[in-house]
Amino acid sequence: MRGITEEEIRYAFGTKTFTRGQDYFEEGYVEHAVKMGDSLHGTVLGSAPNPYIVAVEIAQDEICAECSCPVGRMCK
Repeated sequence: MRGITEEEIRYAFGTKTFTRGQDYFEEGYVEHAVKMGDSLHGTVLGSAPNPYIVAVEIAQDEICAECSCPVGRMCK
């Protein structure tokens, strides 16, 4: 996985979502984060009884993210 800057993440997700994701991480809601090639997979605690499954992939300078939460993508 190539290096990615904080600014690239903020641009891809937007400032509000970036800040929410940062808060989730700092508050310990991000669990089992694993890097696999050009992707990251993990679980995130949210309002549901079970953790949400999150996957982020970096492909050709584009960040794509999917989540099992109601929003579904680019959310955390």
